[in-house]
Order: sequence, then structure tokens, then C-alpha cells
Amino acid sequence: MPIELPNLDDRTFADLLDEGRNMIPALAPSWTDHNPSDPGITILEMFAAVTEQLIYRTNRITNAHKNVFLRWIEPPADADAGPSSDLPPSEIDDALVNAIRKMRVEKRAITAADYERLACNAGAVRARCLPRCQAVYQDDGSVVLTEDTLGHVTLVVAKLPDTLRSALNEQVTALTTDADPLGVNATPTLHIVPAQALPVTLSVTLVCLEEYRANNGKMVRDEVSARLEAYFHIETGGPAKQGWPLGKEVYKSTLYALISQIKGVDYITALKLSVNGKPLRTNDNGVMPASHEYVKMKVLCHFSNEQGQ
Repeated sequence: MPIELPNLDDRTFADLLDEGRNMIPALAPSWTDHNPSDPGITILEMFAAVTEQLIYRTNRITNAHKNVFLRWIEPPADADAGPSSDLPPSEIDDALVNAIRKMRVEKRAITAADYERLACNAGAVRARCLPRCQAVYQDDGSVVLTEDTLGHVTLVVAKLPDTLRSALNEQVTALTTDADPLGVNATPTLHIVPAQALPVTLSVTLVCLEEYRANNGKMVRDEVSARLEAYFHIETGGPAKQGWPLGKEVYKSTLYALISQIKGVDYITALKLSVNGKPLRTNDNGVMPASHEYVKMKVLCHFSNEQGQ
């Protein structure tokens, strides 16, 4: 929403004249003739007229001011171009609108958020930028990330087609080169790697309310599986339903809270997690994916013998 410009031309000639006439008794008590025929009132009217003109001019933005502003936000090709190259009033407004719109287009890749935004605009479902990180591919196709490596940036992208990956690499490289203001050739080496799914299996044993025990609690079992798999989905998961972030931890406490909120669940008797088929240790609080991994959840729901099934 644009900022509403204040109206500076809010004083008329009559307002200024009345204000000046009302100040006479306090400043010059001996001046008692306030009629228009008095020479002092004539001078007061003259100053009121001049002041009104100055206020009117102050409230106006001249064409010269607009051209100076245009040259500031969009410098001309000829740096020595002066007022002779100014646009006429019929063209300056459209030129300013176009110049401001160009300023809103981000043409740089400097921060981690810039890299992630460019990746998502290119078609990636999720993206995570890892500054000072080098990606090294192993013989088996896996990726090893080496941190604290100067001059390297790793951009992890989820579900970005291979046909778009090279185009993204060229786009980001061009923007990082253009964003080098000092011209010291400090453009980092970019590594674009696909995000890897981390298979996580959740085995939960619970007791459901008596009125939900029909068909061996099928409705509760289906709801638990669907709710958790959707919550940790890479595209639609998370509290805001914008996708579960790359490298985001999955804590047991979060799982307990989510399952307890499902309609029909009375309480949980056991909850176990395994990664790549290997159960977590008892003292582990949850799953800790690597920076380039995302959780792919599979839920196995069982019912405790405490509910007679």
C-alpha cells in the first residue's frame, strides 16, 4: 500500500490574513485601526498573498524534481547527461513507474535466502542454502558435505527436474557475478545437489476410545497414518502446510503431541522410531536428518492389549 502524501497546501489567503490580524493586539496594542484602508493591513495582505504562493509551490512536485529522482534511481547511459535530457511532463510519470517496478526485481544472489528463493522460483519444492559448504559426490552416488569450506556454497533442492538444474546453475552464477560490487572476483563455487529422502518408520502402539474400537479401530489407525505422513511431507507438511523443511529434526515429543490430538486416541503406550531399518537408541530424542535430507515418514499403528484387541 503506497504512503499517502500529506497535503501541504492547507492554508488559504483568508486564513493567513485572519491569523496575522489576530496577532496585532498582542504584538502592537497601540495599533487599533484594522480596516483594509490602513497601510499596515495592506502590507499584511501582501505578505499573506506571498505566503500563500510559497505554500502552493511547496505542495507541488515539479517536473525538474521528477527528472532528478529518475536519474537517481535509473542512471542514464550517458553519465554527463544534464537537464537537457529531461523528459517532458507527459512522459516522466510513466518512466518513473517503470523504473520503480524494475527496482522491485531482485537481481542478486548474496544471502542464503536469495539462493533459496531462486531455487523455488525455478521449480524446486523446497530448497536450503548451506554457505561455506562443499558437496563431494562419492563413488556410490551419495553426497558428503564438507563444512567450513571458504568459497563454496551448496544449494540443496528437493524435487527439481534435472532439465531445470543446469538452468538454475547458470542463473545463480550470473547473479552472483553481477552482485560482486567490488569487482574482486569473489564469486563462490556453487554446488546444486538433490535432496535425499531419509526413510523413517514410526511404530506406535496406542489405546483408542471405546466408541472407536469397531473394525479393530480401523478409522483411528487410518487417521493416525494419514495425519502423520501428511504432517512430515516435503511439499505440504509442517505447521503452516508449506512443506517439512530440509534437515528438520523429528522429535518424539512432537509425535506424541500430534497423535494425542487425533480424535479417538485415548493414550499412547509405546512409540518407536527406526531410520533405514535401524531402531533408534533408547536415549535418542528423535531423528536428526543431515542438512541435505528430508524425512520420508512411514507409520505403523498398533493397538495395545489393554483395550482387549
